[in-house]
Amino acid sequence: MAIRRIHSKGDWRHDEAVATAVAITPGMIVERITGGYVRAHSTEGGDGAFIVAMEDALQGKTVSQAYAVSVPIMLGLPVQGSEMNCLLVAGESVVVGDDLVSNGLGMLIAEASVSSGVTVAKVFGKAAQVLDLSASGAVNTLCAVEVL
Repeated sequence: MAIRRIHSKGDWRHDEAVATAVAITPGMIVERITGGYVRAHSTEGGDGAFIVAMEDALQGKTVSQAYAVSVPIMLGLPVQGSEMNCLLVAGESVVVGDDLVSNGLGMLIAEASVSSGVTVAKVFGKAAQVLDLSASGAVNTLCAVEVL
């Protein structure tokens, strides 16, 4: 079944901001920086608010269409217990209940996949579906995530 929306279940608040330097894809975890801008969450296993880039449905865009640099990005700030579809890194394999953390590039990885020596400061959510992206040729894919 194709995922058509980033928000899946529960409550969330809408916001928007402008991205710096790198295009943002719906489903990426972003962080606020100075000047009211956002960028892809930049610290593997790092702390931060759960802010996810949403699809720009008001412009007729889908979850697979990235935002250009320097344009307003629709953001979702979900509450605990909500479910959002976030990008899981190619090469990952998760089952329901696995803890998910930032990979430092705006996507999520299983906590067990964190690089050696990295201390996890925040678990963003738990996998709400089984998803195996370990096969050769797999790509970053949206995964249902229960917000913690």
